[in-house]
Amino acid sequence: MPKKLTDEQKQEAFNAWKETDEYNKIMEFAMDARQSVFGLEMSTKDIAENWKKYLDGIYELGTLLKVPGRKVKSRSHC
Repeated sequence: MPKKLTDEQKQEAFNAWKETDEYNKIMEFAMDARQSVFGLEMSTKDIAENWKKYLDGIYELGTLLKVPGRKVKSRSHC
């Protein structure tokens, strides 16, 4: 059973994680997604937008994080 961390240890671990490539890539993807994904509303008739940049970002993020069980082995949406 893992030992329990104090609040200070948790904060230190979080701050250390914020300096990793994982964190930077997640934040970069989140900012890009906020700017490139159009909001869907009840009146939206079509979602046929250019999703390539968003899908590429998801692929790169899944590859970087080594997500277990991911089925995407290549960029087949390109």
